[in-house]
Amino acid sequence: MRTHQDDRYAMFHINRRISWFAKRLGIYPDGSRFGVKPLKEAVRNAKTPTEVYDLLNEFEAGGLRGGWFDANSIYQDSMHESPNA
Repeated sequence: MRTHQDDRYAMFHINRRISWFAKRLGIYPDGSRFGVKPLKEAVRNAKTPTEVYDLLNEFEAGGLRGGWFDANSIYQDSMHESPNA
């Protein structure tokens, strides 16, 4: 995209379509899913294509994962803690 248009155009479309792109990134080989909300929010807040590339590299390294899957498990864990602990 950057070879045919400028960076502003590329960033506009990445920000518009990150939810569609990220949906396909959050799947393990066995078909189960993991949350990608931190990646989506970071890409939406990125100002330059270089930042987006850095974020994608971080995601590939195992970072920028989570979302409601993790939040739900944290909530469930807190429900089982005793109030006097």
